[in-house]
This record gives sequence, structure tokens and C-alpha cells, in this order.
Amino acid sequence: MRPLELRLRNFRSYFGSETVFDFRERRLVGIVGPIGSGKSSILDAIAFALYGKTPSVGRGTKALIHQRADDAAVALRFEVEGEVWEAQRMLRRKGQSQHALYRLEDDTPDAEKTDSVVQEGDVNATIAALLGLDFDAFGRSVMLAQGRFAEFLIAQPRERDKVLKGVFGYDRVDRMRETAKEIRDVADLDAQKASVKVAHLEDLERENASRGVEHDQVVERLGVLEKAQPDVEQIDRDEQEAMAHRDAAAKRIGELDDIGERLPEQSRATDLVDEADEAAERRAEVAAALEATQLQSAETAEALETLESKGEGHAIEEAAQALAVRTGHVEAQGEAQVRREGARARLAEADEALTDGRDRVEAEELARTAAAEAFDDADRAWHAADEEYHQTAHRDMAVTLKAGLKVGVACPVCERSVADLPTAVAAPDLERARTILADARKRRTAAEQRRTEAGAAFEAVRTSLAAAASRRDEAGRDAAEADDVLETADARVRAVDESLEKLLGEEDPVRELTRRREGFAAAGRAAGDASRALERARDDHDAVVVAEREIGKRLDALRVQIAEVGGRLGVETPSRGSVADSLAEMHQHWLDAGSAVRKDAADVGAVITSLGEQRRALLQRLDIEGSFAEAHASTRAEAKLLREEIDRTDRKLAGAAIAIAEYDRLVARRDVFAQLGSDLTDAKFVRFLLDDERFRLAALGSVHFLRLTNGRYQFSDDGVFDVVDLTSADSVRKAVSLSGGETFLASLALALALAEMVSRSGGRLDAFFLDEGFGTLDPEHLDLAMEGVETLVAEDASRLVVVVSHVAELRHRVEDLIELERDPVTGDTKVLRS
Repeated sequence: MRPLELRLRNFRSYFGSETVFDFRERRLVGIVGPIGSGKSSILDAIAFALYGKTPSVGRGTKALIHQRADDAAVALRFEVEGEVWEAQRMLRRKGQSQHALYRLEDDTPDAEKTDSVVQEGDVNATIAALLGLDFDAFGRSVMLAQGRFAEFLIAQPRERDKVLKGVFGYDRVDRMRETAKEIRDVADLDAQKASVKVAHLEDLERENASRGVEHDQVVERLGVLEKAQPDVEQIDRDEQEAMAHRDAAAKRIGELDDIGERLPEQSRATDLVDEADEAAERRAEVAAALEATQLQSAETAEALETLESKGEGHAIEEAAQALAVRTGHVEAQGEAQVRREGARARLAEADEALTDGRDRVEAEELARTAAAEAFDDADRAWHAADEEYHQTAHRDMAVTLKAGLKVGVACPVCERSVADLPTAVAAPDLERARTILADARKRRTAAEQRRTEAGAAFEAVRTSLAAAASRRDEAGRDAAEADDVLETADARVRAVDESLEKLLGEEDPVRELTRRREGFAAAGRAAGDASRALERARDDHDAVVVAEREIGKRLDALRVQIAEVGGRLGVETPSRGSVADSLAEMHQHWLDAGSAVRKDAADVGAVITSLGEQRRALLQRLDIEGSFAEAHASTRAEAKLLREEIDRTDRKLAGAAIAIAEYDRLVARRDVFAQLGSDLTDAKFVRFLLDDERFRLAALGSVHFLRLTNGRYQFSDDGVFDVVDLTSADSVRKAVSLSGGETFLASLALALALAEMVSRSGGRLDAFFLDEGFGTLDPEHLDLAMEGVETLVAEDASRLVVVVSHVAELRHRVEDLIELERDPVTGDTKVLRS
């Protein structure tokens, strides 16, 4: 993990607008400033952006919000194996916090987001997978915060193993142990099931022996039934034959009953013969009436044709149309007359209104002139009163000014010194002048209003006069148009009267048209009545003919029906004699056939009863209730089922050895994984692995410890991290006996060694953050410690190392500095150089 850019707002002592720290192209960076200036807060911000917590603050992250702010935000852009990522966290005092992780297309300000994770748990898990370190491993190998340098050095062996286990990924052994336990539990459950199956085999053997005895008894019963089967089958055949004979007789009886229902009554033939005679007589009567009606219809049709040939219908129609037109013209005459009279009346009224309007205009003109003259007089009086008022006011002011003058004092008007006082005069009556002006103003206003009203009255009368003139013109036009319409209507009425005289003669046209129309209509009605009477006579004749034919068809149908019944009875229909005689003979044949077939059915019924008694006796001897076929099939199926059960159980018993072998295999598998789960514990296998890691860490840490202490100290080679003093006869002592500066150097040596081991094992350690201890070193050891830090930078050209310290000497050893200051009033961080 290689940081690129850190942005923070309202985080711890950073208040206000967003602060940006750019780590691109930087290798060794020192963060310097006085105590409380926010140096460690930069590392806290990096830890919080990555893991959602800091080395000093766990879950109570709202304490990271600046005390004067309601929210805080941190964003870290970093690179992992060539991919650019950005983690963003926002905290709120009220409401839900926000967590997001984005993969970016490149490291530019407006880079496109190609991947996103937004849930807090998912963000934390993704970052841990990207870095290959959880929060605790990150704090012990990448970010060494204040107060935690010596944690690993002075920890108890159990706690130290816990650290190494997480750093080197041996916590996966825990998952292996849990997996072994799960497999053991599954194998144990399968073994228990297999043991139940083995125990069940003995029960199957006992059941199968009992089932074999039952099968032999059923087979014996099946032999008895098969021996009696031929007798039962013979009785069945005889009974089926008798039942078939009985069914045939029953069918014949049904046929005879059906024939009886279809056989006509004898009276029906007699009635049909009588109906045929009556139909013949009726047809002769209707034919005579038809002939008379045809003659009358021809006469009336000839009379109507004569009138039509003379054009009577056309003349009547033309006269009727002319009378309708004349009525319209007469109505138009009346309407034109009324319109003309109304127009002449409106014309007279308009003339009278026009004369009256001219008189009113003249009177209003005189009133308007008088009002204008009165206004002019009042206006002149007002101007005179106004002038008089102003002159009086000026005289009043002069009198007042004179009263205030003093000899030797400057005049307020000319600003010259007064030499002599002017002669005193009486003050004018200003109030009287004001009263006269007010009266003149009122008279002028009243005169102006009267002038305005007179002008409006004059305009109204003049407008009324113009309207009267317009109405007179319109009435004159209407009167002229009415005269034209009346003259046209008179001419049209005269033309229609001439046409009617040509069509109807000189008689009254209405009475003459009515007479001739009624005569023509009577001729038409007579012809129509005769035609309809002829149609009715023809319908009557056709109906009688149809009825006669229908009776003949019914007689023919009766003969066919008699012949059909004879065919079904098997007798011939007599070729001679009447229909009634043939029907009587057929009735007798039907009665004889019914008696014979019923006797045959009774004989067959007795045979069926005898066969039934034989079957019951045989079934009773065989101890069968119900059907023999069902008993036989049931016994055979039972024997087959028992045989199949016996064979199936035999196959199960044949696999007993396989089941026992499977049980033994499952027990062995259970025991193997139980032993494996017991071995994969921290006290056994993990301890074995960690022993090797401790020895390697102690050896590599000794190399760094020797260099940092100028060859004085190294770690013991037993993996307990005791200190060997090479300047004191290789004496061994506990790490807690070291001084503060020596403890810092020992812790730094282990941190460097641990970082190197994690890197060799595949961890992504492209950055280190050191926040402690440099203030406890003398100049010589400070140089050695910085040389160790610089080694981290030298090992990888892309690696970033950030050192936090308030030691002044650090400014001289590190060229690239982030310099901070603390506001003396607010305590907020001020960035002097970033």
C-alpha cells in the first residue's frame, strides 16, 4: 500500500476548509511541530480512512470530530500493485456515518470510478484483503503509533504469539482446525446411521423367515383355486349363454313395445278418409269464388286506367302544387304589408325625435357657453385673490422683519449693519386675505364642475340627435324595401291564379281540386280493393289445394307406416282392401308376436336361476365371499408380493458385509479428523510454526539492534527476545531493564525486522509510519536510528516512510518536511508547510 494523497476536514484539530497532504513522488517525509499541533492526527487520519478506527480510538469514532463541528471527513487515495484506490469516510454527530471505497481508472483529479464498495463492513474487508493486513497487524508492522513501539518487545509469550500469528497469517490454522472438527462431526453422524443399519439386518432375517412360511400357505391356497377354476368357468359360460338368450328376448320385447307405440290407432284411417272427401268439396267452392273475383278486378282496373290515360293524376298534382305556392305568396303579401306599415310608423317617430333633438342641442349649446363664461369669471377672481394674498404675506413678513432689526446688527436679508431703524407701520390683515383666497378657490372649483357637466350634457344630446337621424334613415330604407316586396308578391299571386284557371277552369280552385282528387282517389281505391280481394281468393284457393294434398300425403304416410310395421313383424302387407282393413290385420299380428316372445323369456330366466345356485354352492365350498376371479387374482398377487419381499430382503442381507465395512470406514475417518482437530491447536502445531518465526525474527532483529547500538546489543537466540549485552561478557537481561532510549532502539530494530519478514512473506508494505521515541535518543543514537529508517527507504525506491517527531534535529536529517503549528487561542492546527 503506497499513499498518494490525504484529504481531511474537521478531523481532530484540523478545522474548517479541507486540508490536503500530497505524498506522490515523496520517499522520506518528516512531520514536525510542537506538541499538540496535530502531527499524530495525520497518521490517525490514514488509519481511520483505511480501517474506520485509529490506534487510540476504537469504536467511539465520533470523538474524532472537531469539537466545534458537526461532521468530519477523511479521504485517502493510495496505490496497491499498480491499481489506484480511494477510501472515503464521513462522520456525523447525528445521523448515519458514510463509508466508501472506489477503484479509479488513474490518479487524476477527475478520474472515472470503475468499482465501488459502500457498506462499512464490506469496505473494511476489501481493504484488509488489498493490504494483506488486518488493523492489528497494520499497527504492529506498518504504522507504529505513540505508546506502542515496545508492546511486542515486553509482551508475554502468549500475547507475542498472538501478534505473530496474525502478522504471518497463521490464523488460517484456526479455520483448518474448525474444518477438521466439522468433518469429524459429519463422519460421526454417518457412523451412527451406519450402526443403526447394521443392527437392523438381524431384524430383517427374522422377518424374512416368517414371510417364507406365509408364502407357502398362500401358494397352497392358490393351487386349490386353480383346480376349481374349470368348473367355475363352465358355469360362467352357461350363464353367459342363457343371459344372452334372455337379453335377446328382452330386446325383442322392447322392439314390440316400440312397434306398439308406433302402430297407429284404427280410427285414424277412417278419419283421414272423411277429411279427404270434405277437402274435395271445399276446393270446388273456392274455385267458383275465384273466377267471380277475377272478373270484378278487371273492370275496376280498366276504369282507373281510363282516368290515368287522360292525365287526371298529373293535373291534380300540378294544381295542388300551384295552390301551395299561391298560399306562400299570399302570406308574403301580408307580411310585406305589415312591414311597410311598421316602417312608415318608425319613419314618423324618427322625424319627430329628430326635430326634438335639434331643439335640445341648441339649448344645451347655450348652457355650455354660459357655464364656460362663468368659469372664466371665477378663474380671474381666483387669480386676483391669489395675487392679493401673496402681496399681503410679503408685507406681513416685512413688518415682522422690521420689528426684529437692531442698530449695529446685520440685517438678515442684506447682511449689512443697520444704521437707522425704519418707521414702524401697522401689520396687514393676512387672515382676511387667506379667507378671500379660499372663497375664490371654492367658486372656481364649482364653476369648473358646472362647465364639465354642461359639456357632457351637450355631447350626450348631440349623440342622441345623431342616433335619431340614423334611425330615420333606416326606417326610410325599410319602407322602400317593403313596397318592393309587396309589389313582387302581388305579381306572383296573379301568375298562379292564371295557371290554376288553365288546370281547373273558372270554378273555385280549392273546391274543384277537392272534387277531382276525391273522384280519382275513389277509382284507385276500387281498383285496389278488387285487386286485394282477388289476392285473398287466390290465397284461399291455394290453401284448400294444399290442405287436400296434405291429407293425401297423410294417407300415403299411413300406408307406409303400416308396411313398415309389417316388415318389423315379419308379415306381408295386404295388397287389396282399404287402409282401415290393413291396419286391423297388422294389430292382430303384433299381439300374437308379443305372447310368444314373453313365454320364451320366462323359460330362460329359470335356467339362469339354476346356474346361480350352482355357483353359490361352489364358492361356499371354496370359502370365497364375492367374486371367484377377484379371490383368485388377489391370492396370486399376494403370493407374488411375498415372493418379491423375500427376494428383496435376501438382497439386503447379501449386502450386510458391505454395510459393516462402510461402518468401519466411517469410524476410522471420524477418529482421523478428531486427532487432526486436536493437533491443530495453538499449543501444538501453531506453536511449532511460531517457534521458527520467533527464531528468525530474533536473528534478523539482532542484525538491526547491533547496528543501531554500535555493536553493543543483540537479542537472545532462544526466541524470548531477551537482550544480550556484548560489552558485558555477553550477559543476558530482560528487555524491561533497558533505558528509554535503548528500549526505543530495541523496539525499532524488531519493527524493522518484522516489516522485512512480512515483506518477504508476500505482504504489501510500500509505506511505514513511525510516531515515537526519537526524543529519548542522544545525537549519536539518533543518527543510527535515522540511518535504520533511511535503510527502509533505500531498500525500495517507491517506498514511503513518514516520521513524526518534535525533535529539532529531525529537521536537519529530513529534507522533505510537513511543518505544523498550533493556534494559541483555538488550539486548531495550522499547516505552515505541506
